[in-house]
Amino acid sequence: MPQQVNIVAKDTFTQTYSTASGTVADITTTTITNNSGGTASGTIADLGTAATAQPPQAWNNAIATLATQVNALQVDVLAAKKVQNQIIDSLQKIGLVG
Repeated sequence: MPQQVNIVAKDTFTQTYSTASGTVADITTTTITNNSGGTASGTIADLGTAATAQPPQAWNNAIATLATQVNALQVDVLAAKKVQNQIIDSLQKIGLVG
């Protein structure tokens, strides 16, 4: 015969990102528009010191890479927050959290 397990909800979550049933805080960053004229890559080159500074295109590429990576990070964080919010909603629906 199966045993009954009594579960008491002990945690309450405050969600501030809008969803159908609650909210989790929205992203506070904004997308960076890349007008550097550079080409993004996975590596930022050594841009040198004032005496050995790389040409402007190297600087443009570095800025393009930073913009691309920050924007990708913003998308990843938002996706994780949406999943987190769904988990909280599901736990609230079955009464495991408040």
